[in-house]
Amino acid sequence: RHDSVFHQLQVLFSALSLFRGGSYLPKAFWHSFKDYDGSPIDIKEHQDAYEFFTRLQDFVDQHLRSTNQAPAMQNVMGGRFVQQIICKDVEFRSEREEDFYQISVDVKGKSSLEKSLESYVAGELMEGENAYYCEQVGRRVTALKRTCIKELPQTLVIHLKRFEYDHLNMTRYKVRERFEFPSSLDIFKYTADGLAALEDSTARMASMSAAQQQQQRPRNYYLYELQGIVMHSGTAFAGHYYSYVKERPRVSAETGEVIDGKWYIFDDKVVRPWDPCNLELDCYGGRSASGNPRDGERAYSAYMLFYERKDSACFERTEVKLPEGAGQAKAQQQQQGTAVPATASAEEPDADSSSSSSSSTLMTPYGMPRQLYKDVLHHNLGIAKNIHVYDKEYFRFVKNVVDGRVEAQLAARKSRRRRDNLALAAGAGPASSGGSGSGKAGGMSIAATAAAAGGAGGGA
Repeated sequence: RHDSVFHQLQVLFSALSLFRGGSYLPKAFWHSFKDYDGSPIDIKEHQDAYEFFTRLQDFVDQHLRSTNQAPAMQNVMGGRFVQQIICKDVEFRSEREEDFYQISVDVKGKSSLEKSLESYVAGELMEGENAYYCEQVGRRVTALKRTCIKELPQTLVIHLKRFEYDHLNMTRYKVRERFEFPSSLDIFKYTADGLAALEDSTARMASMSAAQQQQQRPRNYYLYELQGIVMHSGTAFAGHYYSYVKERPRVSAETGEVIDGKWYIFDDKVVRPWDPCNLELDCYGGRSASGNPRDGERAYSAYMLFYERKDSACFERTEVKLPEGAGQAKAQQQQQGTAVPATASAEEPDADSSSSSSSSTLMTPYGMPRQLYKDVLHHNLGIAKNIHVYDKEYFRFVKNVVDGRVEAQLAARKSRRRRDNLALAAGAGPASSGGSGSGKAGGMSIAATAAAAGGAGGGA
């Protein structure tokens, strides 16, 4: 379990959700994440964030498939490309589809994301000696070969190819050119539907039946909103990664209105608000807008972009604990897609399933496995203890608790002694029943014992 990337990812997310410390150090996650040789990654070496992200996607989906569960990464970030070969002289079109998790676009020589996507789907013209052999007509014909988007994911991940290889000098280098990208992205022009509509919109619409026209996707299907940016600062050999993340919108419990999320910068232990108005200054790279030739190209620029489809926005949930019937409610939430998928509970069996039914009705936050929830609470108690170690008010409180408990124990001890003395005086103690000899001697012995006990009790 300690070598499971999926389990350690659960531990990491549990800590990020409920951990009360200022930051969390994922040492166990580092150890579980192996390189291609099977060794733990060296965190002191400069790693590629894009390569790390793609391997993390593979680790998660491989684990879920091995446990007969739906691949979460593919369901959220997976789309489909279509490779098309369109003949120019004859009516023939060849198509082959393939899955993708992210799109890698060129930065060098491209001024913006739109220009790079246009170049991505433009394709190449196959003609002359490189003409396409069409089996339908049995000869080579001029054809257009291109790759475009067939199906779009809920979350569109775009990788900006900031690192290139110089074949002349045999070394890698970072492309620091200015590269613009929008906060709202319309991806329709770069899909198979969009390209077909641009090429022969009139003839295509006329040839389509009414049923086919109704099956067309709505316009919002192609509209995306920027939700996250992975930044890189440095060179191709050494640098630093940090992120800009927009929190999810939430619904006000009082008014029911949707409150848009704010942007934050996540830079190691530093988390602070960020103004998206500084997108150009902080993320585009290139030279500053001042035009001063002395100002060099910025060392920091965007490396990965995360867009989320507008019509599938997720809202921040407020987790609640239900006193009864929580098991049924949790099952309904999972069926409706409002709770975390059952991947968490499948990875971590419920250690308390055999306990009382009252405890099983309590839901953990975000549906996390119960053992992980207990571990986070245990760590939080340790943090609270460390915080209070040097707090005078805390020690004064502890002293008062201890003093009050000692006084209560002393009072209880005195009360027990008084009861014993009264019992001895009434002749219920061992001295009255075990005494021997004449009644006068016994009476004197009882009186002396009672007087001695009374004196001891008064002294106490």
